[in-house]
Amino acid sequence: MKITFEMDNLQDLIEKSVSENIEEAVKSQVEDTIKEQVAKLGGDIISEVVTKNFNEFVNDYITNTKITVRKEDFWGDADVNEYTVEEYIKKCLKERLDNEKFKTKDKHGHINEISFSEYIKNNYTSYMDDEIKKKMDKYFDDIRKQINKTMKETFDNTTKNMLSNTVLNILTQNNTYRQIESNIKSIATKQD
Repeated sequence: MKITFEMDNLQDLIEKSVSENIEEAVKSQVEDTIKEQVAKLGGDIISEVVTKNFNEFVNDYITNTKITVRKEDFWGDADVNEYTVEEYIKKCLKERLDNEKFKTKDKHGHINEISFSEYIKNNYTSYMDDEIKKKMDKYFDDIRKQINKTMKETFDNTTKNMLSNTVLNILTQNNTYRQIESNIKSIATKQD
């Protein structure tokens, strides 16, 4: 058996084959990258639109949806009122604040009815005390630092002035200083 190869166009065939493979690989990579970017941007846009629409839906529901509230009195007579969700929430909140009592759960799951002022006192008094203490501590620390700074500056200035006066007095007692002073006076009073 004998095999014969013609090598005349081998280089052209290799170049063409490699070129087609590279072109296909680049095309596939570009398509994958584009798909990723479109999916990412599309997901972000879809998420934003859904969130916006959901918020609008909830706001519309709260402000426009009517609910019927039936309240029976002791005699079994029913008082039926129609409110929007927003109106009902405001009504309940107003009643709670006017009544100054509302229900809370403690850490054991028991429901307690307490006044608004008790709730604030129980939950925020220690926080407020801590904040006030921090601010007062900082205020007094700032005052202490300012007093120390002022005292040091006053001491330094007084000491410097005292030393200057003392040194000047010592110098004026010295014969050399009096001689220099006398010479300066004679130069100043000399007239040509």
